Amino acid sequence: MLPSADSLNQQFLNLPEETDRHQAATNVVNVIADFMNQVQAGPTGSPGIFTYTRPPAISMIEALPEVDDDSWIPNFANAIHAGATAAILTPGTVVYPAWTASSVDVLPVVNVGLGAALSVLMEGLQPVTSSNNPCLPLAQAIYNYTLAFKFLCTGLVLAPPGAPFPLPITFPAL
Repeated sequence: MLPSADSLNQQFLNLPEETDRHQAATNVVNVIADFMNQVQAGPTGSPGIFTYTRPPAISMIEALPEVDDDSWIPNFANAIHAGATAAILTPGTVVYPAWTASSVDVLPVVNVGLGAALSVLMEGLQPVTSSNNPCLPLAQAIYNYTLAFKFLCTGLVLAPPGAPFPLPITFPAL
């Protein structure tokens, strides 16, 4: 289950000050990835379903120009989204009673909430400025973005006398 946005905020606040752009981008993405990797699918899921892909996000954040307005938001959101879009989704982390032949999800997982999640992230980043406490609104935006994920998981149902058949179910991110 995801830690709170306050916990993510504290991770951002604990980052060392960094002058090297690549290292700064890497540090931020590592915090985000470590946070998102704790997500689970539904109340019967466990962490491990989602593994954030760091390299595209790091390179895109490193390339962001310094600006004095909110023009950074779409590019930053797309950078975070690139890592989520390329994430590795692993079956075998959700237990569901209706899956009588497999008990857990066994077929490839799909994150069907990514499109909506990007909109949530872009909207959530609006209050982030350098003049306020940027870490808390940033943490809240990323928290809400991650909770907008929806995982389509498929387990197997036994239907005598035939062979097991797939039963796909969508679970919310928790």
